Amino acid sequence: MLHYAKRMPIIAQQPYPELPLPPNNEFGSYSYWTDQITQAEEKRKEYKEKDWDRNVQSYLGKVLTTIPEYDTVTVPKDFANVERKKAELFFQNPDINLKPKRPGLEEAVQTFQAVVNHKLGPEGVDAGAMMTECTTDACMTGLMVSKIGYESFADGEAPLPALEGPPESPPTPEMPFPQPGDVLGLTPTAPAEPPSEPLPMVPNIIYERYFWERVSPAKLLLPTDFHGFNYDRAPWLGFEWEEDWPVVQRRYGLPDDVRPRMGKGDVPNVLKSERDSSTRRTSDRVRGYEIWYRASLYDPAVKHPEQLRYLVLIDGLEGSVRHTDSPYQRRLPNGQFVGMRGFPVHVGALRYVSDTAYSAAEASVSRPQVQELGKSRTQMLLQRDRNVPMRLVDSARIGGEDGLAKLRRNLWQGIIPVQGLDANQPPIVPVPQSHYPPEDFQFNAIIGRDLDEVWAFGPNQRGLETTERKTATEIRNIQQNVSSRLDLERRQVIRFYTQGAEKLGALIQLFADQEDYVEIVGPDGVRRLQAWTKDTIAGEFVYDARPDSAIRVDAAQEFRDLIELYNLAGRDPHVNRVEILIKLARLRNLDVLRFVKPEPPERGPEPMRTSLALKAESLDPTLPNFPLILELLRQAGYQLSPEAIQQAQIHAAAAGQIMNTALNGSIPNSGAGQPRPGPRAEHPGTAPEMQRLSRHTSDRSNELSGPSTRSE
Repeated sequence: MLHYAKRMPIIAQQPYPELPLPPNNEFGSYSYWTDQITQAEEKRKEYKEKDWDRNVQSYLGKVLTTIPEYDTVTVPKDFANVERKKAELFFQNPDINLKPKRPGLEEAVQTFQAVVNHKLGPEGVDAGAMMTECTTDACMTGLMVSKIGYESFADGEAPLPALEGPPESPPTPEMPFPQPGDVLGLTPTAPAEPPSEPLPMVPNIIYERYFWERVSPAKLLLPTDFHGFNYDRAPWLGFEWEEDWPVVQRRYGLPDDVRPRMGKGDVPNVLKSERDSSTRRTSDRVRGYEIWYRASLYDPAVKHPEQLRYLVLIDGLEGSVRHTDSPYQRRLPNGQFVGMRGFPVHVGALRYVSDTAYSAAEASVSRPQVQELGKSRTQMLLQRDRNVPMRLVDSARIGGEDGLAKLRRNLWQGIIPVQGLDANQPPIVPVPQSHYPPEDFQFNAIIGRDLDEVWAFGPNQRGLETTERKTATEIRNIQQNVSSRLDLERRQVIRFYTQGAEKLGALIQLFADQEDYVEIVGPDGVRRLQAWTKDTIAGEFVYDARPDSAIRVDAAQEFRDLIELYNLAGRDPHVNRVEILIKLARLRNLDVLRFVKPEPPERGPEPMRTSLALKAESLDPTLPNFPLILELLRQAGYQLSPEAIQQAQIHAAAAGQIMNTALNGSIPNSGAGQPRPGPRAEHPGTAPEMQRLSRHTSDRSNELSGPSTRSE
């Protein structure tokens, strides 16, 4: 049997038809969107110029204000705080865990989980680099902005290849792409014979990629009437972009006679970090806007609230250059859809400010304190400059200009004539110096504590030594309070990462047509390559990640925790000890296949546990149970030499003979001239029992003591 190979169209070739915009001055028209973009730019400009640019400049250690005729000191507090906060928020890619939403996906969940984590790694979208950029933006601007998507590139056309396997229905004009239900296995397939006509032509895809890239917050477009923290609930999201006109013309298939407004040296909307002539727009560079909006809010014909539309505008061109349904979603015949839920413009924040979509950054909140600290340091610098040692000289008494010149030259052994030399009234006296007030140092210390409260950092968290002594309880309480806030902010970062991974996973389920391989770990702990396609990973899953999995983990502490876990739960029959051993082996860079046996060896019955206590009398060879005791000692590992046993038997026999002779009166002479004792008299036995002085009443009357029970 032959069937049509599944091949999704590329994004640039519009998998959905172009949609017209309503007439101008109507809701959802071109004029409506240009007005929305203008309002969003004006509101963003206020935050950018007042806070964001100043934060970046302070991070780079540049002077924010210039005092005429004075030097200005910039204290690098923002740099230290931002770098420390970034390491606390996100240190490494956390492992994404998947759970199936319905039964029957147990085999797919393991493969898809490995695919998602691989695509998020350096060989995929490199989400770690993107998160480093976004966490820096979060500390500077309070926002994390990124774009998630898929794109492919084609070179000509090629016949649709035929593959062996179960037949499928060919594409129809009503559905020019494969059935969306195939992604989740919802669309039944009916047998069909292969067509006799030639196979249709499809784009010859030569390259495709998934991407998750950072977007500058200075280019973000937010609705001015949206005040939420969950940005996927906004009516629309967008951003502006700048690109060379030939690239834009090829991307959207624009004719040569179309000429948008070209840049004329105006500065692009970027955060003020480096501004020079090279950052200005050239004459062939254009500015555009990419908008993603909820179709049901602007088109009454659309019923599903999660369905999105894609709008592209170019500055200077009337109307849209691209307006289609979202290429990252596929409609089902029943009106539902599969694919990415939420906006491809993925936005997050560390905290929420009431009634605004623009979050607050620590660098903005601490800006007054940092400026005060810089002003204080500037005053200290001016104080040192003004306190340069100076002297007053009576030029007439030191010999006029010649004597003054000798003083300036500081000649060795020079002779300076001084008229009327008086030691009590020298011709040269120092100018008195003023001392810097000590309260200014206390002022700096207060500012430092204020900054620590804003950033939730103290000297201990920064790894700095302090002269102030604190007890272990105080340090533990401080660390607990700091960890509570950091855990909450870290959870927001993980939430941003997990939701982005879910959007990326939806794109993989849509566009992964070609067979690929991913490394998975089997139940036996062995890593192997597993083949997969979008049919293998079809299904709905719940995405999750541990909040502490993105932070730095001390290898020695992790090893100790695993050892403690193994000791506590290793003997529990419900615990898989092999999994713990595999992690221990990896922490010690050991070969898992050689170090861990997946199947433990068969064990026989537990040996009977006995305890044996022996005394010296038990080792008497004349005792009847001496052979048994000797056998037990041998089984326990104690080996007695035959010579020692024989010697003990000889001594025991001699001792017995002596005892018998002593009892029978036949003990030989112990020495010459000593008489042998005669036979010993038989022992009369024990003495008779003596009567007690006070006997019990029952012994005298044969009755028990107490009231009498006999009747008179």
